[in-house]
Amino acid sequence: MKNIFGVIMCFVPFPVFASELAEIPSLYIAPEIRSDFIAYPKIIDNGYVLIEKYYEAQKFFRPVPPDADFTKENILVFAWGGSGEDKIDYDQDEEGVYHFVLKKGLTKDYVSHIKIFVLKKTDRFLFHRVLE
Repeated sequence: MKNIFGVIMCFVPFPVFASELAEIPSLYIAPEIRSDFIAYPKIIDNGYVLIEKYYEAQKFFRPVPPDADFTKENILVFAWGGSGEDKIDYDQDEEGVYHFVLKKGLTKDYVSHIKIFVLKKTDRFLFHRVLE
């Protein structure tokens, strides 16, 4: 049985998984700023905001994360409210494009979520929401 499973897996296409992106803890965004961040127009329109300059980061981060070098990197922030089980996963396809997927949880509670990633300026990405 193990051999059959191994043979089947050889023919099943699979995504090329990303090398781990740097993830910044959400503690850099002060609690009093979080609700403003979720209501930020770019977050409402896109589901994310891409911060490309240091002065843009100063609007939301206290202090600005020292891990981000804005000459080479951008900060990608997802902020939303929903189930406590909501999560964002990502992978990278064959062309090197990162695909971020928001998966909705099933619990009826309401929690504010913030996920922060550091991307190279040359990285491309797409954001997908999984419909319920």
